[in-house]
Amino acid sequence: HEEGGLVVITLVPDWEARALLEVLGEATGLRATGYLRVGPDRFAPMGRAFQRGETVDSVRVRQAATAASLLVVHGLNAGTDAWGRALANRNAREILWPLDARGADAAGVGTGPLRVGEWYASPGTQASPLAADLAGAPLRDLPPLTALLPLSTESAAPPLLVQLGGTGAGEPALVLDRTGGRRRAIVLAQGFWRWGVRDGAGRDAYRRLWSGVGGWLLAQDPTTVANEVRPERWVVPRGAPVRWRVPGGPADSVRLQLSDSTGVVVDTVLAGGSDRGTGMLPPGTYHYRAETSTDSLGAGRFDVEARTDEMLPTPSKPDAPSRRRSAALLGGGSGSPLRTSPWVYLGVLVLLSAEWIGRRRAGLR
Repeated sequence: HEEGGLVVITLVPDWEARALLEVLGEATGLRATGYLRVGPDRFAPMGRAFQRGETVDSVRVRQAATAASLLVVHGLNAGTDAWGRALANRNAREILWPLDARGADAAGVGTGPLRVGEWYASPGTQASPLAADLAGAPLRDLPPLTALLPLSTESAAPPLLVQLGGTGAGEPALVLDRTGGRRRAIVLAQGFWRWGVRDGAGRDAYRRLWSGVGGWLLAQDPTTVANEVRPERWVVPRGAPVRWRVPGGPADSVRLQLSDSTGVVVDTVLAGGSDRGTGMLPPGTYHYRAETSTDSLGAGRFDVEARTDEMLPTPSKPDAPSRRRSAALLGGGSGSPLRTSPWVYLGVLVLLSAEWIGRRRAGLR
């Protein structure tokens, strides 16, 4: 997997994840990686034929989910084990797709039993973060969704409503949740892949929907960016101390953990409102996580170089010769360069002429 990419994990075989993997990857510009669960501890890579490979275990999939910038977990249901349920809270940017009420509980929302039927998208654009993306889409003419988990509590500004048989009160098909520094989209309906299976208005609406969801999930909150804890330099020279930018805020201290391939190497507390250091570290790649007792303030990676600037030659500028010394070396006592004197060229011309006359008188050519 690639750090900072898009990871789609589906716990059950379904068309939803196959269609979403390609469209969401194109919409976000992230490198998309997909995994289909085919056994208790085996996952098959998804994607085009040249992207597929041998099956991998749950350890590799969990690592990919942790390092992803955007994580999609599809197929949460009553049969999902503890490992699959733990994925629902592994990333700060997630799309969770439950298939029944028990799966919705794992995603953090309360719903009623699954209702199967033809659920048509309600016409008109709802006031939500996706209003601009869905404006003008012919929602009424799209193929119906196949099932819905009715939300048991009210949702603030649901971006998409659906109606059973095209009539009656609208039910949320998608919920956008922003809590602290986390953003999640919980999908309550099934059958979205039918919108994108053919070219035309349906595929256009499908792309609009998921590009809007992806853009909202990846958007940075201004307060989160302002309070982010990060190293002063992403690439630290060998032998130099690693210094950290810790913005001031309501918290008096920040817990900072640094880890490499062997595990946690530094676990310390930094005071807010100033720049702090954690000393020198051996060359390598490190991951960091900064958090308070209530919130996460930053996570990422940085590198410590194996080379050192001591091996580089020190640049030196030679001293420029003085004007008098240059004139003496060039033979110009007056201080002017020798090439500027006309007598030099006249002497050379006289010598060449004398040599030519001498050769002619001697019978040489």
